Amino acid sequence: MTITSSLTINLSNPSAASDALLIEQKEWGSVGKVSRASVVKYIGHILYNLPEPILDCGGQNATVYVYLWDKTLEYGNLLSSRGSVSTRVSEQFLHKEIVHFSYSNEARLKYPMDSVKSYEWLGNIYNGEGGIVNAPNVNISDNDVSLSERVHGSLKVYYYVTRHVYRVTVPKLEDATENHYSAVVYAVWAGGVQWLKLTPAPDADEDFDCQNGYEDDDNDERTIFIPPPDDPYAPPYAPVVNKLRHIDYCSQEEIYRNYD
Repeated sequence: MTITSSLTINLSNPSAASDALLIEQKEWGSVGKVSRASVVKYIGHILYNLPEPILDCGGQNATVYVYLWDKTLEYGNLLSSRGSVSTRVSEQFLHKEIVHFSYSNEARLKYPMDSVKSYEWLGNIYNGEGGIVNAPNVNISDNDVSLSERVHGSLKVYYYVTRHVYRVTVPKLEDATENHYSAVVYAVWAGGVQWLKLTPAPDADEDFDCQNGYEDDDNDERTIFIPPPDDPYAPPYAPVVNKLRHIDYCSQEEIYRNYD
């Protein structure tokens, strides 16, 4: 007699969003920037052996948000495949969102809503024939936005959102040839798991000494990276000297000079 049995295995591919929660990484801002004050202090360090300033050379310290669609969900702390994760901090903020209707009367907000502060239509509202119509009635409940009729238009909504904030620190994989800061964060709860692959900072795999060359920021301001004296790629520089000059204020003539 032969007995056979079968085992069914369902493999899931969890993403960063589900009906339970949403995981989101904060966009990278300025990374590895050196302030003007630090540049001045670093020049003083090179020329006059003053204390070396602390430079912000960036790094893989990502900020990650968790939003709960199910307010009663308990998932513990956020976890990471590499590095460390800070403890949870809850914060509520006011979010502005533009909801677009393309001859429709239903939409859904991006984040789990606590409450609505206000909303307003932007510009004219059109019907299916392209004629301008009066604003339809708006109802916002459980993150769903519904209108009394289908229209073309854009609705600006201000609403309050609560999220969990985490700081994730990912160390560099020295032995890796690429993707030195690869990591995945994930949340686990009874009956589910969600994960998000972290996006490294811009040029994360480059040298983070951040002391060569310059970089223009979003405000078109140039940040100078001062090369240390032992940098083999640094340009030649003159030896350190003390220079003292006395100039007559009225005639602008030099009356005294002392170069050590």
